[in-house]
Amino acid sequence: MASISVLATDLNVHTFQGMVRDGDGYVLPTLDGRLLRVNPDGSTKTLVQFCRGFECERFGVPFGIAASQGNFYLTVSSFGIGGRLIRVSSSASITEIADFTSLTPLGAPFGIIQSQFYPTAVLPSPLPLPSSLPAAPSATPAPSSSPAEPAIALQPSPNAAIAADRQPVWIVTLSPNVLASQGLLVRVTAEGAIAPIADLSEYGIPFALIEREGKYIVAQEKGHLVEVSPAGNITPLVDFQAAKLGIPLGLTLFQNTLVVALNAGPLVQVTSDAEMTVITNLAQAGYAFPFAVLAQEDSLVVATTSGKLVRVVP
Repeated sequence: MASISVLATDLNVHTFQGMVRDGDGYVLPTLDGRLLRVNPDGSTKTLVQFCRGFECERFGVPFGIAASQGNFYLTVSSFGIGGRLIRVSSSASITEIADFTSLTPLGAPFGIIQSQFYPTAVLPSPLPLPSSLPAAPSATPAPSSSPAEPAIALQPSPNAAIAADRQPVWIVTLSPNVLASQGLLVRVTAEGAIAPIADLSEYGIPFALIEREGKYIVAQEKGHLVEVSPAGNITPLVDFQAAKLGIPLGLTLFQNTLVVALNAGPLVQVTSDAEMTVITNLAQAGYAFPFAVLAQEDSLVVATTSGKLVRVVP
């Protein structure tokens, strides 16, 4: 049986917000528009205040978060009028990297990662940048809807550091229209150029994502985990809804195995052959529903909808 301990309480966090490790603590975006650090003793410190009351000047509420070289990268939502990718430096200065407004007129960006792999050749864009909302996908997409996989050599960047001759690349999940459950996976360069990778609308809105062996594993609104190649080929991996486990919201790699946080309460381990094992059910244990999850050497750190940050030792 997994052991559970509380690290922090009373965090104003939301189902779709992320979390990153920061030294011996953790950094989370909050629903009241802050970037919050949780210290090892459970105390908190506001790093940046984006909103005051209901006024969110310039950017909006932060959701997805990634960290690299002392900076934090966040997707921020203006609730119905698009969203942006921004950088928050160690000195708390804010820089806008990309504007998603043309892609998310009735939606928002959600998850973000900094890619650890960089194509040695320029990839063709498998989807055109939409000038209007993408059409809803047909129930049974044609087998040829995914582009052919080009032969690409992928070069890993050790420890997620950016090689001296390469620029960072961010991979972002977003929804052009949340009411229509539309989803896109896009690539964003350091200059703010946005290139769609794949239309994920068949699986609903995409939430959190991770990178594994040069491909992207994405948690989807309709209950799936899907794997997306850099060229946009989509492969469904598991269906948690069919297994009556809920909707995946957060995911991480723990000891080389996928661990997924689901909105019905469980943390689930998923093997390479798609076998699912429930590690624990945080809702049944009284901690509410998990949504963000990070892996440590021998434990998992999980944010829940009750505003708690908990450590789970499987």
